[in-house]
Amino acid sequence: MDCIAVAVGTAHGIYVYEPKIDFVRLAELQQAATVPMVMHGGSGTPDDLIRKSVAHGICKLNIFSEMLAAFYGSMKTELNAAEHLAIWPHTANEKPIQALQAVVRQKMQLLGSVGRA
Repeated sequence: MDCIAVAVGTAHGIYVYEPKIDFVRLAELQQAATVPMVMHGGSGTPDDLIRKSVAHGICKLNIFSEMLAAFYGSMKTELNAAEHLAIWPHTANEKPIQALQAVVRQKMQLLGSVGRA
C-alpha cells in the first residue's frame, strides 16, 4: 500500500526540544491526500500532539528511536547489574525486550489500536 510521509514539524530521532507540529498544514494535507499519511519522528512526541495528529489524518506513527532508547536503556541497566561477565544473551535481552514491548503497548493504547488487528 502506498503512503505519504508528511513534513509537518517532526523529524527522526529523539527531540532536544518539543516538536512544533503545523496542524494547519496537516489539515490541508489531510484534505488533499489520497493515500494514508505517515508521521516520521513520533519518538518523543507528546501524547496530546500524537492524538491531535491522528485526528488530523495520521495513520502510521514511527517510534523506532523511542523503542531503541527503551531497549538499550534497559540493556545498560541489566549489564551494569550483572555480577560477572558471563551473561547469556537470552538472559540479557529479556528485560530490554520487555521495555521495548512496553513502549509499543503504550502507543497502541494511546492510539486505540489494541485488539484491532
